[in-house]
Amino acid sequence: MAVVDVEELAKKQGLKPNLQLFAEDNIGEYVSPSGGGGITSRISINGKEITFGHGGRHLIGTRLNINAVNKKLAEVVSKLKIKKGEFYKGQVKVNDVVIEFTSFGVSDDVINIGTYYPK
Repeated sequence: MAVVDVEELAKKQGLKPNLQLFAEDNIGEYVSPSGGGGITSRISINGKEITFGHGGRHLIGTRLNINAVNKKLAEVVSKLKIKKGEFYKGQVKVNDVVIEFTSFGVSDDVINIGTYYPK
């Protein structure tokens, strides 16, 4: 499984971090794409590419690491049989916090998790 570092991705795409989550604990950063939409992270796993939208910004106050949440979501979603054009809404638990997410089959090999948030 390849996990893309959010800071590295930001540099490659010319993005600037605009919201640091718990800097004192160094547990993650949310990087917003210019214009507010787009892809903030990518993970390749189980033959699928999982892309992420703006979900990381919803982790404020949860003390969760954005990369750990993205990894857990990618593990779960990559095992689903989401086809191109299909939506899937689900929940996962990360460190005793329930995270609800929405995902969409961009193609048979690419799934976008547009948003996620703690319940």
